[in-house]
Amino acid sequence: MRAWTWTTLFVLFLFGGCDNDGGGDEVNHCDPDPCVNGVCTDGADDYSCACDPGFEGVDCDVPVAECGDGTILAPEVCDGSDLDSQTCLALGFSGGSLACAADCLSVDTTACTNTTVPPDWTCDESDYDDGAGCDCDCGAYDIDCDDPSQTILNCLPGETCSASGLCEGDSACSQVSVDQYEENDTCELASPLTVAAQDAPAIIVSDPTLHHPDQTLDTDWYSILATEGSLTCLPMSSQCYFIFDIAFTPPDPTVHATYEMCVTQGACTGTPICTTGAHWNATALRYELSISWEGTCGVSDDAQFYVQIARNGGQESCDPYTLEYQMSYTDESCP
Repeated sequence: MRAWTWTTLFVLFLFGGCDNDGGGDEVNHCDPDPCVNGVCTDGADDYSCACDPGFEGVDCDVPVAECGDGTILAPEVCDGSDLDSQTCLALGFSGGSLACAADCLSVDTTACTNTTVPPDWTCDESDYDDGAGCDCDCGAYDIDCDDPSQTILNCLPGETCSASGLCEGDSACSQVSVDQYEENDTCELASPLTVAAQDAPAIIVSDPTLHHPDQTLDTDWYSILATEGSLTCLPMSSQCYFIFDIAFTPPDPTVHATYEMCVTQGACTGTPICTTGAHWNATALRYELSISWEGTCGVSDDAQFYVQIARNGGQESCDPYTLEYQMSYTDESCP
């Protein structure tokens, strides 16, 4: 009886153990938070994520494709204007405009064309029957010109495109005389303008045009002499600074990026300084350039400038543009 009692106690000790309700640390499956874009809920053995809108997956880390948001995500092949570099030409068509289908799962080739480009076509092949304008004067007739709503390209204002694909009729500039500064198409033929005397009022030239006698895009050149005034100084000492300022207001400021002004100091063979977007004054609606140089007392500090005005692309304009220029002296300490 006593042996059974000890055996029983041993078994209870071996298999029963001790009951410790407070033993062991609880595991928080949400620390650290595994839900990338969502809210984590801890469970007994795992966690679950309630994903934010636009995300899915166990950890809410997979973006959900939403057609129409402009971003391509699988299984989308396009989204809005983002066609993933696909074009009608790349898909085997001869031209036209590719679009994205309403469900973003395919591209819409309805506006693509499969017309053979005429052998006499001299413009870019992708321009033929592309629905983006009547390309005239390209060696052959563009069937885009059958649509009267299409803009006529490569012709002068007022001209039409004939059935043979040539510009015809009187342009808006055909009855306009060239300005008094022609022919000034090269630096060597630069038309001289009024001298810019030091510290004198700005000189304004408001009657030139980029209208050429043959009604093509024109280039104008002008020569301007900037002259030093009378200054009190120590002979042969440095003088800082002489400044030549010039501004160019194009005929149509809304397309100012197609116009350019370049200024060369000294000689036609010099290196020009040309306008960029950084020189555009959006308030005054004009390009502005400023050129400075150091002088020497007792020596002529006059400077010769050559100014080129041109339009890089677009149609001819017979509307006048404006030049405004002057020379000044700052009387600063030279470095």
